[in-house]
Amino acid sequence: MKKELSVKKALAVRCPTCGAAPDEKCELSTGQPRTDPHRDRRVIAKEQDMRKLKVKSVATILEREVAATIKEWLRRVNLLPELARISLNDEDRAGHLPKLFHDMTCRLRLAEGAHLPICATATAHGLRRRKQGYSPAMLVEESRILQVVTFRTLHLHLSELDHKRLLLDVIVIADEADAQLTEAVRSLTTPMS
Repeated sequence: MKKELSVKKALAVRCPTCGAAPDEKCELSTGQPRTDPHRDRRVIAKEQDMRKLKVKSVATILEREVAATIKEWLRRVNLLPELARISLNDEDRAGHLPKLFHDMTCRLRLAEGAHLPICATATAHGLRRRKQGYSPAMLVEESRILQVVTFRTLHLHLSELDHKRLLLDVIVIADEADAQLTEAVRSLTTPMS
């Protein structure tokens, strides 16, 4: 199937080798149609295709894919007996994630070295998890899964990303996730007054 898509894209441009017009098959020197487009035609089509492909930021990809990423996070969390033993509906289990992703994408868009203050959402999340019966280790496991599915999302969309910024953005994501986790664990473990 991949070859068919490639052939279709190649046929969208004029062949510099045999002169075949767009949407026409390339020809052999005998005048018979070729089964595959000439190499130069494929190269030109690929270059045009690459120019059309706009590089996107990590923040843009995460905003676009937030629902799918949260769905994958829920799937993985529900597979872990330690976390699944606490019976929660999807909203109670993942309701904090849209705000966390929002904070993460805001942080990705900040100037290098700048930090957003940890929002009250992380504190509230820790307090909510305390009421639900979570341990600090369970919060850490949730956060680990969050990072895994976030990085998986980026991997799935690697061809769209600016490779020069990718590793720096991964560092920001890990730092933000850890900062949010630290605040959630702090609120979970601080005795209530």
